[in-house]
Parts: sequence; C-alpha cells; structure tokens
Amino acid sequence: MKWTIAILLGSIVLATAQGPAWADQPGDDEFLSLMTKRQLPAPKTLEEFADQVARMGRLGASSATISQRMSEVIDRRLEASNKPQGESLFNPFSNAKEDRDRRWAAVDAVMKGDDGLPGKPLEDGRLGQRLAEAAWDNRVGNCCESANVALEVLRRAGIPARLFNAATGGAHEFVVIGLKPNADPNDPTTWGEDARVVDGWIGNALTPTEAFENKHIFNKRTTSPDGKEIVSDQTGAYYDPRAEANLKALGNKGKLRVELVDEKKKPVAGATIKLKTQEPQEVVATAQGIATFTTYPGKIEIDVTPPKGSPLRPAHGEVSVETRRLITVLFTLTLGESTSKWNGRWRGKVRSTVTNDRETQSHQSVVEVEIVQQGDLIIMRMPGQKEGATEHTLDPKDSNVARGRDTKQMVDLPIVNSTVKRDVVLTLNGDRIHSESISESTTRTRVNQQAPWTENHAKMQATTDFERVR
Repeated sequence: MKWTIAILLGSIVLATAQGPAWADQPGDDEFLSLMTKRQLPAPKTLEEFADQVARMGRLGASSATISQRMSEVIDRRLEASNKPQGESLFNPFSNAKEDRDRRWAAVDAVMKGDDGLPGKPLEDGRLGQRLAEAAWDNRVGNCCESANVALEVLRRAGIPARLFNAATGGAHEFVVIGLKPNADPNDPTTWGEDARVVDGWIGNALTPTEAFENKHIFNKRTTSPDGKEIVSDQTGAYYDPRAEANLKALGNKGKLRVELVDEKKKPVAGATIKLKTQEPQEVVATAQGIATFTTYPGKIEIDVTPPKGSPLRPAHGEVSVETRRLITVLFTLTLGESTSKWNGRWRGKVRSTVTNDRETQSHQSVVEVEIVQQGDLIIMRMPGQKEGATEHTLDPKDSNVARGRDTKQMVDLPIVNSTVKRDVVLTLNGDRIHSESISESTTRTRVNQQAPWTENHAKMQATTDFERVR
C-alpha cells in the first residue's frame, strides 16, 4: 500500500511539472475580462508570455492591445542601463552592483559569442532567440534586448513581426506588428493603420504617427543630415534561416580561420596553409591573408609556407577545433635570413639640385641606408630608423629595377601646410645601386587663419650612387 501511495504522489508531481505554464488556466471569458481590465498576471517565463500573447490574438485582441500589453510587460521585466526615466544600473536602490554586473555579463556574452567556451560559436540563425532568453532570465536589457524579447514572443505566438533599427542620434531597436505586406521601414505612412510599435524600452506602444514624432525613432524626419535613411529592417540580423541550415549542415565539424600578417601587421597574401588532420587540407591565403577551413574537432597542426620568393620565415602551430564553433588563429610571419641581392646596408653619395620660386642651389652629401626586400617591395630606411621608411615596388619584368612613387602631407597646420610628391627609380647592378629621384613640394603659408594663402613651389632632382657596405 505504501508503494502505491508513493507512485501516485510521484505521478501527481510529474503531472504538475509537465502541465501548462499557468497552473490555473482561466477560461476564455475570464481571460477576456482580465485582458480588458488590464489585469492579466505577469508571465514568469517566455513561454508563458508567448501563450498569453497567442491567446490574445486568438480571442480577437487588436494589434494596439497586444503591443501595449507586451511593451508594459517587457518594461517591467527588464532593468535597463540607459533609460532617462531613472531606471538605471547606477540606481543605488536596485540590486547589488555585483549581481547586476553578473547578469549583464551573461547577456553580453550572447552578443559577443563568448559564453564560456573557447572560440566563437558559429552563427546559428537564432541570435534573437538566445538573446531574448538571456535577457528575460537575467532581467536586464536595453532597447536591443527588449526588441528581441518582443520578437521572440511574437514568433512563438505565431504573430508576424519585424525588428527595425532607428539611427536617430544613436541606434534604437524596436518591433512593429500589424504591418502591411509591402510596408517601407523608413516610411511610417506605408505601415498601415493597424501597425503598432512594440517598445519595451520606452514602455509604450506607438502608432505610426507617434513613431514618426518620437525622438528615439524618427524624430520627425526620415533622412539623416548626410542623406541616409533613418530606419532599416534588421530582422534578418537576429533570425536567419539560411545560417541555421548552414550550421546544421556542418554536422559535428567546426570551422578554423587562419590569419597571416607580417611584423608590420600587414596581411600576407599568397601563403600556403596546410592542415595535418584526418582530412589533410591545403589553402592559399587570400589578399587579406585569410584562409578558412571546415574540419573535424580535435587538435590540428598547421604549417604555413610563405609565398615563393618571400623573405618571411615559415611558421608552425597547433590549435584545438570544436564542433560548431569558429576558432581563429593568428600567425605573425617574421623575416628570415634572405639571400635577396637587395638586402644589406648601403652608403651613397648624393648630388642634388633644388629649384624654387627664387633660386637654384646644388648640394652634395653622403647617406647610409638599410634595404630589405619583402616580397615585391624594396624597403629603404636610415639605420635604426623605425618610422619614415620608403617603399619601392620591383619591376615585374626586371628584378634589378624598383620604383617608388607617392605623395605625402609633411605639415598640415592652420597657417602652414606642405605636400611632397616623390618619384624614384632604383637600379641594382651587383654591389651598386643607382638612384634617380624627383621630388616636388608645395608649401602654403599665411599670417593668420583669416589671411589668404601664399604658395611656394620647389623641385629637387637627386642622383645617388650607393655601394654595399662590407
């Protein structure tokens, strides 16, 4: 008999746990009465919220009634950090700061893709759902989180909705229901008379006219000062069926992104990246120095071979790939010992002629430079100099010739500015380099910011014969 009682009690507990979200579901008449009196109980879960909204729609509630109810529920549920009404993370009468920080960190982790696991989760097409659940459970959120709670509840309730973003001063996100099929997000006159804004951050529903006048949305204009549209449809940024399908297609695989840069943080294009896995793969880096792989999870060895003729050293590394996650690894390729005939320290005698608006002068001097070849670039700098190096590109038909051409702003001040155009040709012949250069400068000066500019021009032609320093 005791066993029978225990089993019956267990059955009762199980039935209660698996029952409807409301323990005592009111009938339709009572529900309508509570809805009319605005006395519906506050939902405890997103599912309960969606059940209420779906029932309101089934019982004929207008978009105005549904949007107002949703805006108020979300406003009361989520504590914002940036509301002008005084509800703020900095409100000393709210929960302890440490607890708020913890709850906000949980919500932010969804947006950042940093939820405690290494790497960034691949886009699953359900960012809105995950963001809504995190905001609801942690009871914090600004306009973005409020909009996604609304969008997720409406999605579960089967009510069509779109998430819009308004760029009025700062970004503001909100949801609209009851839209006409071909409504233009940036033209509220096309939304239709049944359209209503669901805005849990503002805490009120808005008609299209009220949205146009609201300072957080249109602020009485549809274009910004630079001519861009104020409101755009961002629904696809949070719900993307294609991304969800692509993620499912990965099965138990993950993605690996390899990025290659040199010591100057410039992308290394054309390098070959090989993966040592159960499915060996080989990819050539793009112009941005990037290669992406889809591979099985586990530890993977990576070999990087610089482009042919590059002075950069090969690289090797190891990384762990996880199922349905994106792992990014960065390789900084360093210069190795190169046999480039350009490399080395060079000393040269410079003979130059400078002509300006008043006179012509000739000069002679001796300079010493260091030259390093990186791919098809010949880089020249003064010994020990970190900034101010000049770059020359190898002639594709003659590796003994390099050319440099650029324009630099040397000075840019309210009463003086100077620009220099440079054109250089380097010719290598064994242990000698012959340089021919022409530099043209334009200098503008004035006595104050209201005075007219006075312009001066100068041209320098220089010939330098370098010899390799042993």
